Amino acid sequence: TVQGKAVTLWGSCTDEVTIAGAYLRQGGEVHDLSISGGTNGVLSEGPVVIDRVRVFDNGWAGMYVYQAPGTITRSLIENTSYIGIAAEGAATLVIEDTVIRDIRQHDGAFGRGIHIGLPDDPDATSDVTISRSLIQRVFQGGIRAHGADVLIEDVVVLDVEEGVDNLFGHGLHISDDDVELADGTLLHRPPTLTVRRSLFAGSVRTGLFALSPQSA
Repeated sequence: TVQGKAVTLWGSCTDEVTIAGAYLRQGGEVHDLSISGGTNGVLSEGPVVIDRVRVFDNGWAGMYVYQAPGTITRSLIENTSYIGIAAEGAATLVIEDTVIRDIRQHDGAFGRGIHIGLPDDPDATSDVTISRSLIQRVFQGGIRAHGADVLIEDVVVLDVEEGVDNLFGHGLHISDDDVELADGTLLHRPPTLTVRRSLFAGSVRTGLFALSPQSA
């Protein structure tokens, strides 16, 4: 855990350097190393850049970006629990050249490849780009996004199983959501979706499920 300032963790390669986890309170960068055996692989509450990182055998999310922009490139997340990559309230999230596979359910819940949640700020939006990536052997959803603006290019999503109680099981599941304002009223946030040159196959239910998108 590093507090008070952004930090850079730079290994030599994923085969030679392994740590248990990285909790970045102010964000930072993580490069060229493996993460295994902890709870979250990388948990960042500030702007973060993750490149050439392998996360495996973790107890919770492989990578978790909270209320901050993030860039994840050339990385591998496998054999983790709950979620491969989670972003809650990320203003901008870019995922490129990354593999997410074999994500387990945690106490019967989730097991998703990528999960995108809404920002707490009603004036903010989540702008998500996922490109040249593979998501395989996950539960509930390969990519699950709430009220976000999502661009997907050259992505393959395979073998998505349903969750407990036959819940979901879609390759891509994008839906609208509501943000609660200070006065208690709800602001409806519809998503936007663009998909190019991508494959969704082997899902228990549908390859692509879009609920109330502004464009597709």
